[in-house]
Amino acid sequence: MSAKLTIGVDLGTSGVRAAAISESIGAIARSSRPIAIETRRDPNRLFFVVMEVLADLATRVRQPIEALAICGTSGSFVPLDQHGNPSGPIVLYSDKAAASAVTTVAAYADPSSPVHGPNSPLAKIIGSQCAQFAFEADFVAGRLMGARIPTDANNALKAGGDPMSLTWHSWTEVCTRNLTRFPKIVAAGKALGNLSKAVQVELGFQNAPIICAGTTDGCAAALAAGLHTPGDAVTSLGSTLILKVISSIPIVSTPHGIYSHRLLDTWLVGGASNAGGAALRRHFSDAEIVALSKKIVPTKKLDLGYVPLVTSGERFPVCDPYLSPRFDPRPHHDEAFLQGILESLVRVEHQGYLALQSSGAPAPLKVSAVGNGTKNSAWMGIRKRVLPAPLAKALFNDPASGAAILAANRSLV
Repeated sequence: MSAKLTIGVDLGTSGVRAAAISESIGAIARSSRPIAIETRRDPNRLFFVVMEVLADLATRVRQPIEALAICGTSGSFVPLDQHGNPSGPIVLYSDKAAASAVTTVAAYADPSSPVHGPNSPLAKIIGSQCAQFAFEADFVAGRLMGARIPTDANNALKAGGDPMSLTWHSWTEVCTRNLTRFPKIVAAGKALGNLSKAVQVELGFQNAPIICAGTTDGCAAALAAGLHTPGDAVTSLGSTLILKVISSIPIVSTPHGIYSHRLLDTWLVGGASNAGGAALRRHFSDAEIVALSKKIVPTKKLDLGYVPLVTSGERFPVCDPYLSPRFDPRPHHDEAFLQGILESLVRVEHQGYLALQSSGAPAPLKVSAVGNGTKNSAWMGIRKRVLPAPLAKALFNDPASGAAILAANRSLV
């Protein structure tokens, strides 16, 4: 990693976060802005919040920035018209595709590809009938450059991209009946160009940093954690749970929602559950979670058997579009109810690592964690009790830092 500063931006479900880091010093500065769920789907609003975050970061960093990369929620895309302008709201990773589009993908796509299922980005691209599309990280990066840019292999994976050849599988255009123009695919972290002069001036940057092809939030979390050896694993404890483990070979298991990303010089095998912190926020405010967590004894097991989903449908560790949320029975004490939800989230995480191992991935030797969930000592204590491998401290705790690491390592791709 270069000693010069690089910036990473994370397009999170509930906010935009940015980090400036260097190899010699570590984190230099951070900035973030929340984004309301009702406006999260607006491409223009999302870009405006990114600009706010970067402008604020520019006031905290008083030296040139070498490069910048963006990570976004996996498979979330912006429908575009023939001129490359947004033609509709952002289609998020958690949205379900039309049943007819899912059937079309099932008829033409390779059965072992991770494009199948009700949350398939490829199926949602078909359903949107857009002339073009850009994954949200590419859309934002392109606007920063003032040009249309290729997509990265990580975001393209679940839409039919081949991480080895950096091309779209032949059946992707067959599925869409050639109605949608697919962007070119490049390796995550590839240098694409520079921040436009106009944006540089507006943000107050001292220079125009290189803009690199981005990645998914899960892959960025793995980079942030500092994974480097087969068996090193990381869980992103955010609105959803994302599990990754380093493997020497790619592994795919459609029934378990398992897929493999090529990132720099290794393979990241993992899956993304729909369970996560969003389920907590359905029942408690952030302040209530903090207060009630102090009353929880992590070594005490309740085992209430909840299914911690916000809506019906699960992607991993099982692919079950009909799995329903369950939060009964509810104990009399709120702290017990919270503990029951936290235990259910850890159970999903544990089952996820077992599913990865049964599909051929290395057993986790150590498990790091990133995301806001790491701030909750009760959650972390339950993980220490339940998970099959020792917990390790992550190098950084946020996907934004992972995106910055990706930008610093662009020479490897």
